[in-house]
Amino acid sequence: MKMKKTVVISLFLGMGFIGHANETSDATAKTQYLGFFSPRTRGRMQTIKVEIQTYEILHRGKLPISLDDLANVLRKTDFLDEWWEPIEYHVFEKNNFIIRSSGPDRTMGTEDDIIDGFHDTFVERWKSENPPVAITAGKPKRQNEVWLEGTPTVLTMRIRELMTESTEVNTALLYELYRGLPQAVPSSEPRQMEKTVAFKALAPTLPPFTAKRFALSVLAMEMGAFHSAQLTQQMHYYPKDLISAAVNFLAESFPADPEVIEAFTKYAEDDWESSNIQERFQSPLSRWQSENVKARQEVAVPLGWKAFFREPAKVTEKGVLDERMAQVRELSAEKSEANRRPLANLYESLPPTRISSASDMMVKTNTYIAILQTMPLHMAKMASLAALAEEIGALHAARWEGRDDDYPMDLIVAIADFLANAPPSDYEEHIMPFMTDAFTRYAEDDWLPPAVKDRFQRGLKRD
Repeated sequence: MKMKKTVVISLFLGMGFIGHANETSDATAKTQYLGFFSPRTRGRMQTIKVEIQTYEILHRGKLPISLDDLANVLRKTDFLDEWWEPIEYHVFEKNNFIIRSSGPDRTMGTEDDIIDGFHDTFVERWKSENPPVAITAGKPKRQNEVWLEGTPTVLTMRIRELMTESTEVNTALLYELYRGLPQAVPSSEPRQMEKTVAFKALAPTLPPFTAKRFALSVLAMEMGAFHSAQLTQQMHYYPKDLISAAVNFLAESFPADPEVIEAFTKYAEDDWESSNIQERFQSPLSRWQSENVKARQEVAVPLGWKAFFREPAKVTEKGVLDERMAQVRELSAEKSEANRRPLANLYESLPPTRISSASDMMVKTNTYIAILQTMPLHMAKMASLAALAEEIGALHAARWEGRDDDYPMDLIVAIADFLANAPPSDYEEHIMPFMTDAFTRYAEDDWLPPAVKDRFQRGLKRD
């Protein structure tokens, strides 16, 4: 049931898969679809909105004239969207304001613009009075769209300071900096440059075995996110500098290592990858084989190497859990598009799955399912496949970190069950190849625990 992804996606979009219900136009649904996959931009806009409201309180009802008035509380990168375009801010009468991103096509005034403001009623009225034009081809891609490693930032300067002396304290600080940076998204994410610099600084300071597992973990996370970008047809916008850095480090530091060969072979044979990504993994494999390179003798595994990856679980007090679950129940009572934004904000505020406590996962899973219920079914299915790819990547990373046994499976199970049990949607014939391909891939994935593989195998039988 497999078919070329580019053909299926093009057909999927060309058939107007975005159209949902009689009252929803193709253009509106396309805007909803593209906007849903912009969590980083929405997060930044929410941050800007909070700071505008804080400014208004501190200045007795006066709004900032421009975003420059917030420069003392926000970084310059906070005023850029995922596509490295400035976020616009406009003030209107009666203390109304609009925050606006030009969206994936990087052209202001088109259907994929992301718009927010203080009063939803005013925002909707403004949208109706300023209808968008059709999406164009967008602006040409910049040569420096992915930020260069030499770009000076406060964080990169701090990283270089920590690199001057290799100590356990500096290693711990570098790891803390790395983990604090966001996962890349399909865009010219400004922080990805810093994350790559942090990886290059951190990896060589670790004991060999830990460094290898750390790099393999980073690679698994990045490949999961890249698969997610492919399913939303944004793989060309996904920054690949960290993938390249991890591949180069592993190839140079651990030539012909059995675990590195296992990982590289898996990704080189993965037909979800683009040809240039596959080549990055195939090239060292071919070189090692042609030159008959032998693996270096395995170094002794340092005691407590797993502790390097472990972060303290965030224990949530029962009262806080009850409060958050009450919020989810309230917002999910009415399955409307208006409730999607506050649900998405709550979801984004939760910690990553790898460090989530049981209560965090309860809130996270219920919030995600509530978000799906506010979306057209075909969009919900595609969003779930993208989220599933990212979660599987994180689970692969946990395998290399030696903690896949206690990795929270709640969200993976919930998404798999939703996809397996959901009724047919509009354009199901175009969605089904993606679902079948994903379930088959995960059901045969030896890197996944047996219980997870079984979940996908049962889903295939149900289909």
